[in-house]
Amino acid sequence: MIYELPNFLSSAECETVAKLFPPPRPATIVKSSSEISKNPIRSGRVSRLLPKTPEAMRLAERVHEIITKVNQKIYAFEIAGTEALQLAEYAVGEGYGWHLDIGPGGTSKRKLSATIQISDPNVYEGGNLEIWGSPPTTREQGAILLFPAYLLHRVAPVTHGVRRSLVAWSLGERSFR
Repeated sequence: MIYELPNFLSSAECETVAKLFPPPRPATIVKSSSEISKNPIRSGRVSRLLPKTPEAMRLAERVHEIITKVNQKIYAFEIAGTEALQLAEYAVGEGYGWHLDIGPGGTSKRKLSATIQISDPNVYEGGNLEIWGSPPTTREQGAILLFPAYLLHRVAPVTHGVRRSLVAWSLGERSFR
């Protein structure tokens, strides 16, 4: 089940969010831990939020709170915290192929994935977040989507402009069993 909440962030908040992050660095993943794809599955740039300012700390807390509330209401997963927020940026020709947000090692305790649409949908084409077997997701600026980390999903290649989103993952004490 996918949970969508429009207007989680206002347009003004979306415009200022990127300033809270260090400059994004290239993020290319050649193969996924799930071995779904043998081709490069991710090209783009990412940056992790370092909550050193009051604004960054408020943003991280706000995302953690919504994940916790939605989890209690809908998913009821064992949640122990949230990873540092990530700013993801995809330009023309870039995207993230079909993958899971859960796998071996450091990702094994992920329970929920959250994506917040930062870009105005009118400034880019393509780049849709697609979740296998689910209806199209919203492209509304400021909307947040939550879904179990074990759902297969992708960011389709961007064909015009730049797509920016915030991504977070909630963590449990243990892996799914």
